Amino acid sequence: MSLVPLVLIACLPLTAQEWTGSGAPQSDRWTGSVGAMALTYPSAPGSASNRTVLLPTASAQYGKFYLGSSRVAVGFGGGVQLWRTPAWTWELGLGVGDGRPESRAPELAGMGDRGRSVWAGTGVQWRNRGWSARANLAHGLSDQGGNRATAGVGRTFLLAPGWSLTAGLHASWSDADNLAYDFGVSPEQAQRRSALVAAGDTRLKPGEVGPFAPGAGLRDAGGMLILAYRSTPRLTWHGMLFGGTFQGDARRSPLARRDSFLNAGLGFSYRLGD
Repeated sequence: MSLVPLVLIACLPLTAQEWTGSGAPQSDRWTGSVGAMALTYPSAPGSASNRTVLLPTASAQYGKFYLGSSRVAVGFGGGVQLWRTPAWTWELGLGVGDGRPESRAPELAGMGDRGRSVWAGTGVQWRNRGWSARANLAHGLSDQGGNRATAGVGRTFLLAPGWSLTAGLHASWSDADNLAYDFGVSPEQAQRRSALVAAGDTRLKPGEVGPFAPGAGLRDAGGMLILAYRSTPRLTWHGMLFGGTFQGDARRSPLARRDSFLNAGLGFSYRLGD
């Protein structure tokens, strides 16, 4: 999993399960899924370039414990459902987020390579008659990742036998450390970027050298669509769009050449267990 965008895995491959209400098992037994997905997404937050990858997906759950894409933290990890009812779930989890090499996008020139990060999170989810809502809080345990809160609401519609469409809205808020983690430019990084521009490096524009110290505030807001087709009781095909616009200091960052973002995925999952 070290070569795939773990942060994006948390946002996309398990989203269909969470929003359609199939994420919580009804008894203590092993369940899970395996599959694959083709993903297109920005090379870095705010980047004008995109990456496209083909990657495997997998998850496993036994009773209240799960492994896979973290539903409350960031990246790939696991967690536990501390409390659940037919409508409500409260979860606690850990996740490992993807690194950010400088070579990933031209906008990152002079920023240096950043390794993987570790996150802890907690969240509450509600489901009822096709409606769902979620609120999460993730805290970075390494590299001064800061705190990020996310919230969303969605509705699933049954279109035809085997077909469903989920539509939702989402928003996230970050403290100053979390915005600096993805969008900040330190004085040292600004000096390196200025030197690159002075040397004629075409990856950067003069107005992108920084430094930039963002403050806490709304990070982004947007929506998502998930079209799913269950061809057999175990096999489901799905296409997903997850996008939005950056807000506040995230939008003003010299690392953000785009004010908006769009993640697109197409894949399948095969359910394991009873």
